[in-house]
Amino acid sequence: MRRVIYLHGFASSPDGHKASFLHDYFIGRVNVRFEAFAFTPTKRDFEFLTISSMIGRLRQYLGTQPEDDIFLVGSSMGGLVATNYVYRYGGVKKLMLLAPALKYLEVNRPDPDGAWARNGVVNMFHYAYGEDTPLRYGLHLDGQAYLTPAPAQVPTLIIHGRGDDVVPLSGSEAYTAAYREMVELLAVDSNHGLTDQSILIAQKIEQFLLA
Repeated sequence: MRRVIYLHGFASSPDGHKASFLHDYFIGRVNVRFEAFAFTPTKRDFEFLTISSMIGRLRQYLGTQPEDDIFLVGSSMGGLVATNYVYRYGGVKKLMLLAPALKYLEVNRPDPDGAWARNGVVNMFHYAYGEDTPLRYGLHLDGQAYLTPAPAQVPTLIIHGRGDDVVPLSGSEAYTAAYREMVELLAVDSNHGLTDQSILIAQKIEQFLLA
């Protein structure tokens, strides 16, 4: 059995637009099992979120599953988790990364006046919950271990919007240039959400990821 596992981004969930579209796209397929993984199933999980905990949660989950062929689709911060997971543990056939944060984006941390560091917690809007949710400063401290992209280990396709104002396209361009034999970049006219690229993403899962 081939399993495509979707890794959602920061402050998102398995019920986001891309995950829902792909779930409907693959439903009923007998040779492919699609699933969207939940990094923060509760608000408490999100409050104590770190990149390391996301990697660990995925490791724990995959370690208890049948030895199927695993293909990861990582969106935004889910891309950071995917590349670091594969670098550490392997066991994945291919990667597809959607507007990936290939390193911790320190410049985008929610701490414009230092309040996050002083208080140890900040309220961050969570798209799945539709409201501000506490987030501990541990995310930023843990993020210091992820300031350099993990080396590419498996064939990887990146889809990234030219108009992305959250995670710059330049990061994906640099990563592709560093690992040309392993990584392919498809730049599209879209923004960070890539919500207008759902059909293309599904096509590339068929043509690249599962080929």
